[in-house]
Amino acid sequence: QCLRCLSALLQNEAGLETLGDVSSTVTHLIASLDTSNILLRTHLFDILAALCVYNANSLQYAINALEAYKLGEDGSLFDLIVTSLESEEEEDYKVACLTFINAVVNASENLDTRVRVRLQFVRRGLLRFLKSFRESEVYPLRVQAFVFEEEMNDDETEFTGVLLTARENMAENQKEEAARVADTVKAFNMLLDKLKGTRIQRPFANILKDLARMPVDRSGMDVWGFVQQVVEKALELRTVEPREVSTVMGHLIPSTGYRTPRSERTRPSRSAPAGEETTQEETKKAEDSTTTAPETPAPPPPPPPPPGGPPAPPPPPPGPPGAPPPPPIPGVRIPAPEGHPPKETVIPKRKMKQFNWSKVPVAKIAHTFFSRHSDEDIDLDTDQFEDLFSVPEPSAAGLRMGAVRLPLTKIQAVTLLDMNRANNIAILLSRLRLSNDEIRKAILTLDHNTLSVQEIKNFLNHMPTAEEREMLEQYEGDRDQLGKAEQFFLMLLTIPRLEARLRSFLYKQTFDEKMGEVRPETEALFDACTELRTSEGFADVLKHVLRYGNYLNGGTLRGGAYGFKIDALNKLEDVKSADRKSTLLHFLAAQLSKKHAESGRIPFLEELLSVEKASKVSLTALQGTLSELKKGLEQVKREVIASGGAEEVAYNYKLADFVERAEEELTLVSEKATSLDEKLTFIAEYFGEDAQTFNSEDFYGRLHNFHVAFARAIRDNERMEQAKKRAALASTALEKTREQRAMEGARKRLEDARDKVAEGSSKYGIMPGKAASAQKGVVDALISMLGSGRVFKKQREARNSIRMNTDPGLASLAHVSDVSETAGHVDSLRLLRGVHA
Repeated sequence: QCLRCLSALLQNEAGLETLGDVSSTVTHLIASLDTSNILLRTHLFDILAALCVYNANSLQYAINALEAYKLGEDGSLFDLIVTSLESEEEEDYKVACLTFINAVVNASENLDTRVRVRLQFVRRGLLRFLKSFRESEVYPLRVQAFVFEEEMNDDETEFTGVLLTARENMAENQKEEAARVADTVKAFNMLLDKLKGTRIQRPFANILKDLARMPVDRSGMDVWGFVQQVVEKALELRTVEPREVSTVMGHLIPSTGYRTPRSERTRPSRSAPAGEETTQEETKKAEDSTTTAPETPAPPPPPPPPPGGPPAPPPPPPGPPGAPPPPPIPGVRIPAPEGHPPKETVIPKRKMKQFNWSKVPVAKIAHTFFSRHSDEDIDLDTDQFEDLFSVPEPSAAGLRMGAVRLPLTKIQAVTLLDMNRANNIAILLSRLRLSNDEIRKAILTLDHNTLSVQEIKNFLNHMPTAEEREMLEQYEGDRDQLGKAEQFFLMLLTIPRLEARLRSFLYKQTFDEKMGEVRPETEALFDACTELRTSEGFADVLKHVLRYGNYLNGGTLRGGAYGFKIDALNKLEDVKSADRKSTLLHFLAAQLSKKHAESGRIPFLEELLSVEKASKVSLTALQGTLSELKKGLEQVKREVIASGGAEEVAYNYKLADFVERAEEELTLVSEKATSLDEKLTFIAEYFGEDAQTFNSEDFYGRLHNFHVAFARAIRDNERMEQAKKRAALASTALEKTREQRAMEGARKRLEDARDKVAEGSSKYGIMPGKAASAQKGVVDALISMLGSGRVFKKQREARNSIRMNTDPGLASLAHVSDVSETAGHVDSLRLLRGVHA
């Protein structure tokens, strides 16, 4: 009824526009396809096909819903749709289904969408049905099959043009990129040749090394842009003197307050490296500075080496000309690397703050940066340096007046336990957020509101060992200085019978939960045994199966049976009928339904209500849990007897009250569980099973599976019966329609003949007349056009005209988002077509 109302709303353009733009409408219609009602699914296919063709939003909603909806773990609606073309025999359903497939595949203007959705159906095996559909006697089915193949071939042709255009564009882009790379390499080689043999070659090489370390991903774009701006700014400053680095940097970065290093300031070089020439300007400045500076005597030669000893180190190099060398700083000389002058150890006047670095060993200095560079030319104002980085010494007056506050030294906690164990216990205590006194009180009073089950388990897992107990008891120091873990253990040691108390506490906390699991499991097994023994409906089922099995196996060794094992009930579905449309289970369900037609219910389905619960109960696990509960209760009883101190009155009262209640509940369940052994042994022997190897979980599991399959078979029989009735009604209606059309045709021919005779016409024939029929609705018209294939033909012609009136491949490229992905889909389609061919 809802679908009929929706169809009425969609019979006009306003309804189609409004409902088609609502995603939930299309999504619910797609989800409704997951139904066993074939007539309902047929109507859904008609409406969805019309919506997909009429409204682009509806088409996208339908595709999204088809791809998102899941059937079970791995199935999808694509599987359901394609599989139904094979399983269903209604021709009208097949026509509607294939029409919907054509609509959802071919209505999109986007080529990769059409290819992607078509591939979903083809992967499920749609192509293997098309050949039979093309040869079908049903004309609409043949039309839809031809439409699917024509659209698929046309899309492959269109994509071929797209691919060729994309490849041509890619080839052009590669040529342009290769040309740009070639130009860059050419410019680099020209610059390298230009700088070869000059003094700029070395800084240029250093610049290249620095550039190679810069990031090349998206995050490095800003850095490269800054470098480009610096280079462009430097090109504007060609008139600045090369040595005036501070002026250049001031122009480049005026706001940073850059200060030129001393090593870059103008000064004569000591000696030019081999292969380099000193410029005329530098030579002139060196000579001027030499003439104005007083001469300094050369340092004395080193003393001769002792006999048999290593050679003496070479004399230190002369200081820079033009200024007297700085006075030597007293200190101890450090052994120098080979080829280096000895370095003096500096002794500051005041205590300095330490710089935490790692010195390079003297033996490894060679071939490093420091073998080529020295700190001797660095000018350091030692007085200023000491003022900045010396350790302040508080004055006596400041200490007396409190001007300087001495730092308080934190008392280090004493740790006796293993570090890992102490850390684990500290973490446990931090999660509790309780003091040791609060924890002790909760344990002594069985306060379940303060300590949870998991926290009690954690205490049991972190109990003090005998060694730890002895170590803590023998500690004679200040216990307040012990760590958190040690103090926690000391608190635990003050609780009498700690482990027994904690285990009793845990048992009391978990008893109700475990009984809540054991009690219903015991009752389920107990009730299932009673239901099987007293069920007349199940007995009737077994008698029918025995009769059918003996007849099927008549004349063989399996025939003439007096009984059978219960697992045979699960094999009824394996016996197929001659037409393979039903099974022996369907036959059994039909016979029992006929037998109980008056009451309308089958007793078997209503009598075994506890079988499902019993199938989930493991008798071994149930007995194990009961045994643990009994053992735990005995331990709690012993703890009740042991607790009798003045501090334990409330504790003893709570525990004794709990023991009384728990013993009563556990006794009732244990008695029923004990009787289960006898009942299950009886059930095993009653149904011909081996009592020694009998497994109640497997036995009731097989019965539950049969119960479910039997109920499903009844529903299948009802659906098949309804389908037969619909087919009979449709056949009767078709016959009536044919008779009415024949009568109308005869009446029409008679009226035409009379009209021509009256007009005196000598020509006899059938004149076409316009019937005064009601105008069709929009959806009905769309469904009619979809059935004839005219909609897809018009869409294909429109796309082809666009392709012919534009540059080859450009129109299609506008509708393809990812050429490589679509190419993969097209290749898959071609492969699947080749397999089915």
